[in-house]
Amino acid sequence: MAIIANNLAISLRTDARQFRSTVVPLHPQADVIEVRLARPTTLNPLSWPANATVQVAIVLMVDGVEYRCTGSASGGIRADQRGEIPFYRLAWSPAFGFFGDRSRPPRWLGEGKAIYTVHTELIWLAGSIETVLDMSTREPV
Repeated sequence: MAIIANNLAISLRTDARQFRSTVVPLHPQADVIEVRLARPTTLNPLSWPANATVQVAIVLMVDGVEYRCTGSASGGIRADQRGEIPFYRLAWSPAFGFFGDRSRPPRWLGEGKAIYTVHTELIWLAGSIETVLDMSTREPV
């Protein structure tokens, strides 16, 4: 798994509403792009209250054309049957579609000669948010 961004401390509030990671080249055979945001837990009490919300976007660029996968996360301590949930996870498998030139038939990500880049964006929606961002990709074995 290639690490794109690792343990970047992020703080979003009314005066700092958006974060955009560095744009990096993406391996043409990447089959999963994943963003993880650290959530507050009992052992990791981040300043991310339940009423604070952030929009998360994975932005894939293929030959200058932008493709997005978005989600949103609220703060506060969250738990399931296994215990506290330590992170919010957004994963995307952009394997098939009209990448680049839309006049050609759909093709797999990685077919042909194209330039692939990826970055992530966090957009403040409500409250004050402090988190840690990890972003990685996985290529087929």
